[in-house]
Amino acid sequence: MPKDSIESKSLTASINNFLDAAQKPNEENKFIFENEKIETFILLDEINGIDKIGKNDILFNPYLTNVVPLEDNNYLIQVSYIRVSDGAAIIRATFEFIAHKTTRSFLFSSPLLRNTNKLES
Repeated sequence: MPKDSIESKSLTASINNFLDAAQKPNEENKFIFENEKIETFILLDEINGIDKIGKNDILFNPYLTNVVPLEDNNYLIQVSYIRVSDGAAIIRATFEFIAHKTTRSFLFSSPLLRNTNKLES
């Protein structure tokens, strides 16, 4: 997490807002980094509905599992969807995305371009 408590709170709030918006149509998500919208829509399609299984509504809650500082005040974010059953943690899925700092909050993108650019280097 960022060492600055204000930035840390902003990042946490932005992640929560992004994940809430991820359960709605992609075009309604105001927390997407515009330059990588198409790649992020692919990621959002995977996240949408991941918190529930079937008709029984077995719920998996998102947990922030890792934050890695990147260049230019950006962060690599890892979120896992977890539920506890009989005292054991069950992980349904883990997602990574990049948080891009703006003047007041953060916008998010898929790490797809960043990861594939490293492969080409």
